[in-house]
Amino acid sequence: MATQEVTQLKKDIEALKGDIHQLSNTIKELAQEKAIEGKSKMFEELHIDDLKEQLDNLKTKGKDGLGAVESEIKTHPLQSTAISFGVGFLIALMMNKK
Repeated sequence: MATQEVTQLKKDIEALKGDIHQLSNTIKELAQEKAIEGKSKMFEELHIDDLKEQLDNLKTKGKDGLGAVESEIKTHPLQSTAISFGVGFLIALMMNKK
């Protein structure tokens, strides 16, 4: 009688292992489906026109910033040269420490 119970327990454990394996596969498949759905939804929300507009805005800001730097250099050429030399010197010191 005890051997029959042990045998039945072994069968139940094997069945449980199979169920757990099947359940984990199902969960994995569902997670992959949700990930794909989320990815496609994210790309749908990104509009190329919006990205182009943001890129244009960044380019404009960059050009404006560069223009401001150029005008400061023209206004204070000696100070600009001294600052450039100092920054270059500090970078050279840091490079030599390695």
